[in-house]
Amino acid sequence: LLMHSDHAQALALLGRVHLASGQLREGALHLTRAQRLEPDNADLARQAIRSWLVVPDAMEPLLDCALEVAQRGLLEASDVEQFLPFVHASPGGPVLLRSWLIALCQLPKERVQEWMFKEWCIDCENRHDFIQLAVAARLWLERFETSAKALDSLIMALAARGDLDAALPLALERVRQHPGKTDQTKELVRHLIATKNRASTLSAVTLLSHAISREPDNAMLWCLRGDINCQFFQKDDAASDYRQALSIDPGNAMAHAGLAEALAQDGRFEEALALLHEHVWAE
Repeated sequence: LLMHSDHAQALALLGRVHLASGQLREGALHLTRAQRLEPDNADLARQAIRSWLVVPDAMEPLLDCALEVAQRGLLEASDVEQFLPFVHASPGGPVLLRSWLIALCQLPKERVQEWMFKEWCIDCENRHDFIQLAVAARLWLERFETSAKALDSLIMALAARGDLDAALPLALERVRQHPGKTDQTKELVRHLIATKNRASTLSAVTLLSHAISREPDNAMLWCLRGDINCQFFQKDDAASDYRQALSIDPGNAMAHAGLAEALAQDGRFEEALALLHEHVWAE
């Protein structure tokens, strides 16, 4: 084997022997050298990455090895899922991971994959770093223009930073391009309402009205618009929105409570109490 140390398979076999005998770092080093000699061998690349998982305090060489594999276009999301828990649990691992994810997303266009940006955005969200999240999401959209998840991340980042004027047109575009997913719409509406600013609230109504036109059977959207109308004492509009939500989802607790509030605003207290009583007993 030593005479043929330039041969990838010989080095890989030597690496596995070291691993089996407990010489973990030596085994991982040999497998890493082997995958460099056969850079297009995906199986050998995965063996090298997995070998570093059993070596104590080896997060840096693990990520270096994975980055080399990614540079050749062989790293898959499933490979990363195997070692992310180890990195997160290691001292200093999250900091190394942050730099590594940024390096991944700076790979040449033909090598970078969408899951790399997704992982970078998830890391930013977990750390509540909305400035970097906005950067990551914009880069994601530059590479993958039609990505709904990238648009969601950018909307979240802008809304969390209070940049609602920039977030609103993106949210409208999100509804136009990708109907059927309302999580970011709801999140942005909550941010808009929280400002207690009438202009922001009207923007929220615009966004919800557009979303409703795309998803008329979504009871949550009707409830959210009803909440805004209730907040500004537009009791008739609010009651209409809540009734529409109940026609879609008769057991919707949010719609029942909202309709009761709208009725109370109109002075129809007995009807409001009867509605609440009926819903509580039905539950």
